[in-house]
Amino acid sequence: GQFTTLPDSRNASVYQVLTAGKNGYRYRIEVRDSYCTAVANDAQAHVLNVHEPPVIAGGVTCVPPSVCGVQGSVTYSVVAQPPSGSVWTYQWETLDTRNGVYVNSGVNPQMSSFRLNSTRENPLLGGRRTRVRITDRNGCVTVSEPSELIVTTPPVIGSLTGQTICSGAQTEVLLRTNSEGAVHYKWSASPGPGITGASARTEYSANNVIAQTLDNGEAVERTVTYSVTPSLNGCPGDSQDVTVTVRPKPGVTVSGVRVSGVRSDGNRICAGKEFTADLSSPTANTRYKWNVEASDKVTGYENQTVSVETPHIRQTLQTTSFVNEPVTYWITPTVAYGSLLCEGETRSLGLTLRAPVRINKHPQ
Repeated sequence: GQFTTLPDSRNASVYQVLTAGKNGYRYRIEVRDSYCTAVANDAQAHVLNVHEPPVIAGGVTCVPPSVCGVQGSVTYSVVAQPPSGSVWTYQWETLDTRNGVYVNSGVNPQMSSFRLNSTRENPLLGGRRTRVRITDRNGCVTVSEPSELIVTTPPVIGSLTGQTICSGAQTEVLLRTNSEGAVHYKWSASPGPGITGASARTEYSANNVIAQTLDNGEAVERTVTYSVTPSLNGCPGDSQDVTVTVRPKPGVTVSGVRVSGVRSDGNRICAGKEFTADLSSPTANTRYKWNVEASDKVTGYENQTVSVETPHIRQTLQTTSFVNEPVTYWITPTVAYGSLLCEGETRSLGLTLRAPVRINKHPQ
């Protein structure tokens, strides 16, 4: 081919050439002064050999992709291999994400893989980026994209606060750690006798509240113990237990109505006669309150809006009606456990208040 003058090359003692696509090109120089010209002959022309740099197909792989705790190891490797007849050397470099400086790992340059260890004596306290610098026999260098390793310290659950709730109420146990990042939780549940509604969560979830509705079918308090395990970036921490105490809801049984010590037939009572209805509960320390439902012709009853220890209702009812009047007492049992007040289901006591017999003194 013919030599052509390179653009902008006049009076240039140094000239840079883009090598892409220039393999096998010949270059020569022509020197001129005011009178003479000297041109290099073909034998003196320089032949440019352009070599392709190593290709790292697939980049660097890291197995496993994370390290949990202060002990563990990962292996970095490259799938790319040198072409036949060529030799590559490998320089593995690591960067601590806390300081941002790549350093030579010191691995044998003939090794296409590199093992990074974390020990108690030399722990990986931060994340790592690792890359490889490959050099072929022509001196061409290719640097891989870095592979990022996540180094995770197992999360530690803070002190868990137990709860005391009434039967039928919902728990609200808050789970927390001091770890940075998205901590996930799972738990097992160990309910005591008579407890229903407690269940385990076997898969990790970011939801950090144990919210379950628990029922206690016993007349005494029972407990549920949850064993909670945290996890950060797939790195589990130690489990910790938290206990929820479930207080029973009191029940109430209303005995038959008595008037002057005699059991009333069908809860029928006469106006002006004091009646007594006994109240009882299988739950210790139960108190009672009630409200009364009656027409405006009935008087003598009193609502008990504050729970009392008295295990009976004793009142004298009056009526101005000429017919029998229905009267209903709605009774609610309660138990106080310190500041926690548990109310049981409301039961009804239905009475029939008989109209008094009136004699007409002025017959027609």
